[in-house]
Amino acid sequence: MRRFIALPVAIAALTSCSAPPPAVVEPVELTFASWVFISPEQQAFMDDVEETSGGTIAFAPIENWTEPDGVEKLGDEFTMAQAIIDGEIDAGWTSTRSFPAIGIDGFRAIEAPFVIQNPAGLEEIISGPIGEAALAAFDGSGLTPLSIYPGTLRFPLTAGHPLLEPADWAGKEILYYAPTEDSVQARTVQALGGTPVATGLHIIDDLNDDLYGGGADSLGDIAADGATARGPYPTSNVILWPTVLFSVINTAKFESLHDSQRAALTAAAQRAAEAVATVEPSQSLAGPVCSTSARFGTSTPGQLAALRDAVRPVYDWLEDDPAEAALLSDLQDIANAHPDPDIVNVPDGCAWDPAVQG
Repeated sequence: MRRFIALPVAIAALTSCSAPPPAVVEPVELTFASWVFISPEQQAFMDDVEETSGGTIAFAPIENWTEPDGVEKLGDEFTMAQAIIDGEIDAGWTSTRSFPAIGIDGFRAIEAPFVIQNPAGLEEIISGPIGEAALAAFDGSGLTPLSIYPGTLRFPLTAGHPLLEPADWAGKEILYYAPTEDSVQARTVQALGGTPVATGLHIIDDLNDDLYGGGADSLGDIAADGATARGPYPTSNVILWPTVLFSVINTAKFESLHDSQRAALTAAAQRAAEAVATVEPSQSLAGPVCSTSARFGTSTPGQLAALRDAVRPVYDWLEDDPAEAALLSDLQDIANAHPDPDIVNVPDGCAWDPAVQG
């Protein structure tokens, strides 16, 4: 924070004059959008702001934001970030997945496959130099970040047969989630033998409708969205990559607000980030996942080694870019400091059985 030092002359002038009347803070309504649902944490943030701003900030939430065509699609997160930059929306949330779409380079390696494998590693990204650099990268983008917070760890899942080894990926259309085809996720799918596709929106419904053959999701989403007899079948001990999230606001809108309103927004965003700073361990989600008809496959040590060997071209691609190479090295240091993967010890009766589900 900046520190202001009052000069003696200024102090004398102030003591000889009556205090000015308090500034009038004009009430404002801000739109806050999500390309999916408004989460309880996001609603708590809005409630906090409205209270701490003394009612001078109100929110108009927008759930399931879409482009003007009204069609929900995977790219809504990326176009929504641009809509906030353009002032069509005041505030919302996004992730490092959106960075290429809004002209921020150098953070693709966060999704390097099989590197960050547990909540401790993800939390170190958020709280350490990588998180600070990601926040600073918004400068000049048209977005002002209010907070950074952890998303989830992503597991592979499919219908019909879990993705245990490269042979299971081969020939399958696999969902990737990025604004461009030239992305870590798409390259990972290709390296494992699959065909990357960017279509659909709700992965479990899409899998059961045969829209594509597999993808990645969090265990929390699987538990919440349920499953059918066709799956999905997550792989209990394969963690692909993490997600890193941000609450953001249009920079011009933020700068137009009164100091007290900006303070209320940033303080509430920080409190909201602290409330979700601890990522729920995957093992705690095993029961809720198993209460659906989802069943876990588990890769053998040899299959895990084959998966890691197969994605070597993705690391080579990242290492060809100096900025990405430096970030990948830092991420590997974090991974070495937190080496134990956040795998699921599959409960009895919850394992994928090819004789039953296959």
